[in-house]
Amino acid sequence: MFLKIWLVFLLCCFSGTVSGQVRVTIVVDQLPKFHNTEPVYLAGNFNSWNPADNSFKLMQQADGSWQGFVTTTPDKLLEFKFTRGSWDKVECTTDGKDVGNHTVNPRIDTTIYDTIEDWRDAHPVKPKEHTASPQVRLMDSAFYLKAIDRTRRIWIYMPKDYNAGNKRYPVLYMHDGQNLFDAFTAGFGEWGVDEILDKYFDQTGKSCIVIGIDNGPKRMMEYDPYSSEKFGKGDGELYIQSVVESLKPFVDKQYRTFKDAPHTWIAGSSMGGIISQWAVMAYPKIFGKAGVFSPAFWVAPQFKKDVFKTMKGYSGSIFFYAGEKESKTMVPDMDTVMAGVKQVAKAKLVRSVYPDGQHNEQTWNKAFPEFIRMLFEEK
Repeated sequence: MFLKIWLVFLLCCFSGTVSGQVRVTIVVDQLPKFHNTEPVYLAGNFNSWNPADNSFKLMQQADGSWQGFVTTTPDKLLEFKFTRGSWDKVECTTDGKDVGNHTVNPRIDTTIYDTIEDWRDAHPVKPKEHTASPQVRLMDSAFYLKAIDRTRRIWIYMPKDYNAGNKRYPVLYMHDGQNLFDAFTAGFGEWGVDEILDKYFDQTGKSCIVIGIDNGPKRMMEYDPYSSEKFGKGDGELYIQSVVESLKPFVDKQYRTFKDAPHTWIAGSSMGGIISQWAVMAYPKIFGKAGVFSPAFWVAPQFKKDVFKTMKGYSGSIFFYAGEKESKTMVPDMDTVMAGVKQVAKAKLVRSVYPDGQHNEQTWNKAFPEFIRMLFEEK
């Protein structure tokens, strides 16, 4: 694929950096021949990869090009793709192959010119196949989360020996449930949680129940415990309250679980990473261990100070993971929060950084076994 990308530095370049913000203008000057009047959107790491975010809809110009912009901070790596409102209408190459993320790391106000070669829906695709192991099933298609007043599809992974006896199991609650077990429901590939746990059981005889909670259309705000002028009202506090007050009691009643904090765990990635960190901050007596994968702390910088207020005396375990190829701020932000926790808590902290780690399910799949070993206290 040949992409035409020119970086044009504006004469007013210093106006953005003075305020701590830079403006990246994105111009699409060539679209596929069959493109109709449907709007074109930006989906990227600045809007939780929402493929139909009206705040990032490109506007058609008099010269036939399409234009939009993103406001960000200097030196923050932006990643994005173009869509026509859904991921089955994402850009691709002329022969139907996937296009890598467009990236820009602006220091000053910048204009990027891009070409969209083709759209995914113009090419027939091989139907997705189910990849979930026999241990995975649907627990509820519309479980009611009372505090946040929403329903969510809930998946459950059952240990391979669950029906062989009467023993109880730890429970791991995970966000973005549709991406955990099955390629059929995953938009960008699955974590492979079920295969990893199946293999771990075969090797050690240890296992846990996993509860996968699907995300919804308001994922970014649902996983953000803070409100902000830039991103809007955060519903993360109500979301975790719903997990604690609605979902956990149901799971503990229906299945043979250990109910105590040392055996109640929570994990997620990106926005799911920060809401998992917040869960142990808000409910330290409920969640004894957490997996904080690729946490999007840039969305909520309040974490860096609030850990000092909320983590005093916390004695659980937290697994922090980040990849150095995610963004320039990913690892430093994670390390800042981790250092704050270490300063005030009695927690066991595990830090895992992959030099080649990217922000995707394939990388989290590679890091997940290390997290599982921490959960079961293996060295």
